[in-house]
Amino acid sequence: MILAASIAFLVPTSLAIADPAPELSQQPRTDTFIIEPWGDLDQFNPLSHKVRTTGQVIWDYQVMPGCNTAQGATIGQTIGAAMGNIYFETGVVFTYVQLGDPASDLTIRTNCGSSFTAVCGNGAAACLGRQFPYNLDIDFSQDVATYFDVSRITVVLHELFGHALATWNEQYQPNFSASPNWVDVMNTGPDSRHYIQGIELSRWGRTMGTPAPTSYGLGPGYVWFCGVSSRASYVDLFGSSSTAYRYIGTVPLSNLQESGGCYGLATAFYIHQDECAAIRLGNYADYMQNAFRSDRTVCD
Repeated sequence: MILAASIAFLVPTSLAIADPAPELSQQPRTDTFIIEPWGDLDQFNPLSHKVRTTGQVIWDYQVMPGCNTAQGATIGQTIGAAMGNIYFETGVVFTYVQLGDPASDLTIRTNCGSSFTAVCGNGAAACLGRQFPYNLDIDFSQDVATYFDVSRITVVLHELFGHALATWNEQYQPNFSASPNWVDVMNTGPDSRHYIQGIELSRWGRTMGTPAPTSYGLGPGYVWFCGVSSRASYVDLFGSSSTAYRYIGTVPLSNLQESGGCYGLATAFYIHQDECAAIRLGNYADYMQNAFRSDRTVCD
């Protein structure tokens, strides 16, 4: 069992893995919706918090009355394919339940006509128009079923992966016009049409993963770390050599005593004589994304 230790303030250690790539200077908009006076809307999204904590999403599906059932079936199949892509890239699991199940996190609908317009307005292919970010329900126009297959996938990823799970901002221009040369499913037009790629995973790391603590270091028989992100839920302890990491154990942050924004983790008896202690903060959303983690620290 790894135990908490008292806190002391020593020279910080160095990062072993850098943060994910920052927002590029030419990025049309910020990663997430920043709207004053409320700030980052992600704080109001219950599903993004759940995904970081559990990696589980429970959903149901409805083809609205009067809409084309065949087109609704095509959109339903596209949703399933997009969920498979999300699972493969992030490990987030989607569980289907019957419509109206109180356990559901969101309802996804194929909608049409005035019913769709009342939710999404004119010109949209889909939206989260039922009190986003508190309600993550998604409405797709039945016309999405007529799109080329990768375009359909992109529309679903934009709404489900980008907005519902991660509260991401749009990256297109006003009136849905595409931002030129911006390759991102949050854009529109030809440069948006793809499955999840590195640009989306890097943003996933920035917005859903766990940033490194602001400071950290070694005490006698323990490692300390301060300035822990609210997105972190556990800490891993490693023995670190010049060539490798040796996993030792995982402790929920809730099991550690916090003092002045700092935590301590015992290393005595766990670290070999030729090793250094290393810690890695984490949560479920960055569990699958080693390449984009910003949360590993080591001692010098």
